[in-house]
Amino acid sequence: MRKENKISENEKFKPMSIKEFNSRIDQSMANSKNGRIVEADEFKAKIVLKTSLTEFIMKL
Repeated sequence: MRKENKISENEKFKPMSIKEFNSRIDQSMANSKNGRIVEADEFKAKIVLKTSLTEFIMKL
């Protein structure tokens, strides 16, 4: 069975303004320059570790 993603009627998406878009790009570039970027594999490892730790604690 195929599961479809549906947007709730309460969730309305509006387009980003050019100013907001450029601001996000500028912030991303600054984050990259200042070493505040996390690689996907590193992020995934942190999530797995936190999930495993949470499951361990729940079993205590």
